[in-house]
Amino acid sequence: MSEIDSLIPRSGLLAWHAADAITSVAHGGIVTIMPDKSGNGRDVECDASYPTLSTNYINGKPAVIFSGANDPLSTTTSILVKHAFVVAAYSDAAFPAVGGANEYAGLLSGVSAGNLGLLVGNPSSTRFYDFDWESMGTYTYRRRDVAFAENNLQAAFNNAISIFEISLSGGWGLNGIQFGRDRVATTRKWKGPFCESLLYSEIKTGSDRLDIYEYLAMKYLLWKRVASGLDVWPFQPNWGRPLATAKRILSSTAVSGAYKSRTKSTAKKAFEPQFESRWPEEYDAAHAFWNAKYPGTSFIYRDYAFSPERDTTVRFASDLPQQANDYRDINYSFQAVEV
Repeated sequence: MSEIDSLIPRSGLLAWHAADAITSVAHGGIVTIMPDKSGNGRDVECDASYPTLSTNYINGKPAVIFSGANDPLSTTTSILVKHAFVVAAYSDAAFPAVGGANEYAGLLSGVSAGNLGLLVGNPSSTRFYDFDWESMGTYTYRRRDVAFAENNLQAAFNNAISIFEISLSGGWGLNGIQFGRDRVATTRKWKGPFCESLLYSEIKTGSDRLDIYEYLAMKYLLWKRVASGLDVWPFQPNWGRPLATAKRILSSTAVSGAYKSRTKSTAKKAFEPQFESRWPEEYDAAHAFWNAKYPGTSFIYRDYAFSPERDTTVRFASDLPQQANDYRDINYSFQAVEV
């Protein structure tokens, strides 16, 4: 495992499947087994009509490619999933219509006919199917951390890899794990890349979710977003300091002799967060984010020192200088100003 794998919270981790755990398969080769990185032995396997491996699909990382006709990767071990993170996409611009060759298109489901489908395409739409999970407890669905109502579970298309996050307080009782098909429906097969999934027996909150999203940012260069579409800066600083770019203050003395002040222009916030002793993978991801946004492109700086966290729309006001320290780690910083 890589060093950044240590970010993944182990508490309640039922299964962890990733294409980079597949060994001894060349680009375009068939995938017969995807090991379980959680250590729980829940490897998923395929016996025929195998998906294939793309060894350099996103940020140099591999993906399992389902053609729309391949059989799923699965295991029959029973589990109760309360929180799932899945990194994947669908190949076409929408899910196929009912009656099509691959109707419904299941990404993640149980194995048997009477089991549950967690991420199953809604026919002729751009969203996953609404199974009325809210009737079973507190339910949330997010794509790249943007929350969607249950009747609007937006998926990702045209091979544009995204992060799907789904949680349910009562949990989904699954008689197995299956990637690439909706249960036993042979016409409901996935078409597109699958990179990784994390399945938990508990709902992850706070620092655990932060760690998972930082891991995915480093690995796949996938960032959180807000509903407007702006990307969120992915990493938490050691500390931040406001810069001297606040609103201009002008003072004057009134006729009475009392001191008064007045302001000109609009108040602007500016930041210089410091990121000390970070992995090279974090700096590489941070630089990729900076390179995509500089100069002039707005993004969200999220301050977790506040509860709830406080978002500020900003732009980079500097480059991203870095310096290696004696432990192979990297120190870096940047300046940003409120838009």
